[in-house]
Amino acid sequence: MTPPPSTVRVRVHKQRRKRDSEAGIAFTDAYLERVEALIGGSNTATSAATEFKAALLAFTTLGSTHAELESLKNMTEVLIKLSRGSGGGVDEGQGQQGPSTSDQEDGSCVPDASFADACGVFMGLMFLANSRPVHRQLITAVRRLTPTGRVVAEAALDREILDALAAARSQQGAGATGAGKLRPAGPLASINGCQPQTGREQRVLRRAAVPAAALIAEGIHAMIDEVVAGRHTPPVEMETAHDAIAVAYCLLHRHSDAFIAGAGGASPEAGVKRGRDGVKRGRARQILPATLSNAFLTSLLDMDLNVLARHPDVL
Repeated sequence: MTPPPSTVRVRVHKQRRKRDSEAGIAFTDAYLERVEALIGGSNTATSAATEFKAALLAFTTLGSTHAELESLKNMTEVLIKLSRGSGGGVDEGQGQQGPSTSDQEDGSCVPDASFADACGVFMGLMFLANSRPVHRQLITAVRRLTPTGRVVAEAALDREILDALAAARSQQGAGATGAGKLRPAGPLASINGCQPQTGREQRVLRRAAVPAAALIAEGIHAMIDEVVAGRHTPPVEMETAHDAIAVAYCLLHRHSDAFIAGAGGASPEAGVKRGRDGVKRGRARQILPATLSNAFLTSLLDMDLNVLARHPDVL
């Protein structure tokens, strides 16, 4: 007997929840070194900087997704203090009054000196293994910062994405796999899928579109080569490939002008116009391969992304 649709939806939801370990984020040595390098706790650090570093150090020891989600709420509040400068109110260490609400709204307040580094480490959580459950909180936390803080956080996220893409591309050795190259696509999928979408997320995705799609194409082809060579692809890697293909399709569909703008020597303005006109006329697949210089992207476009998304088993 066929189960009712509601039962099927529940089963699918439970299966998707199990994709990420309930043991929490897997912190790397490199990330822990970044946390230790934050200026919180030094003689020059403000109370908010010290509080943020202490909160983040405690966060790395939780070992539970539920505990991390709860702890992230407090860490977000401390990050907001840093974005306001002087601890966001009365600084207990110095007795100074923080910026007023009007200052926060018009963007005139200056973030704490440690804010930029704190933002980088905060957004860097997205690129650690098993971090998917906290992605939404990390993305939406930026929206609560001051105007200046949001600009700094956006730049920090740009850097984290590019660093993650470069690290994935440089993977070599016996343990390197095609699916390993696709891991940065997970955070990009979360940024793309976080609703309601703001201009900030769209700008971040547009700037990352070309290198991200190139890396995805490289990773997919590497997975195909591995299968041809006889390697068994675990289901979790198939899901990673499926998500990556969906991200590549969205980037190519929504930000086609980003691929064309810098290609063929054309000016960015001309590239944007060509991209938009081509999409309107349904000719994006014909325009993009002719103007892209990246071989990986061209080969990705040669694939039928819709077919691969529906039938990932062809990998």
